[in-house]
Order: sequence, then C-alpha cells, then structure tokens
Amino acid sequence: MMESSCVAEYRAVGKDEPVSQTAGFTFPVRGEQVSLNLYRIIETGQTHISLRHLGKTVDEKPEAAPALPEEPGS
Repeated sequence: MMESSCVAEYRAVGKDEPVSQTAGFTFPVRGEQVSLNLYRIIETGQTHISLRHLGKTVDEKPEAAPALPEEPGS
C-alpha cells in the first residue's frame, strides 16, 4: 500500500512572506487510494480541504480476464 505526504509553502516572486501553505497526504482506504490536501491561505486565514479518490491501490492484483468460450468442434 502506498502512503505518502508532502508539505509546501508558496511565496510571491521576490517576497519573503508566504502566500499559502499546503499539506498533502495519500493513503489507502478499503483497497482504494485517497488523497487529502489542506490549503491554508495566509492572507485570509482560511483553510481549504480537498479529498480525492485516486483509484485502486497499486499493489492489488488486477482481476483475471474471463475465460473465452470454446469454439465449436474443438
């Protein structure tokens, strides 16, 4: 199962003060990968939250393809 996290701080070009801060986490939930991101806007103090479904976990085996029917006379 893949789990990861990252933290970033964004600044305007040529400025020392940060504009926003971001924290992101990716983790499995019931065999599915989910991404949770928190965005803090410095100027307003607001925090925005994003939750996204990323698909099935990478380490799961894909489902087997159904067997092909036999041809008549085989």
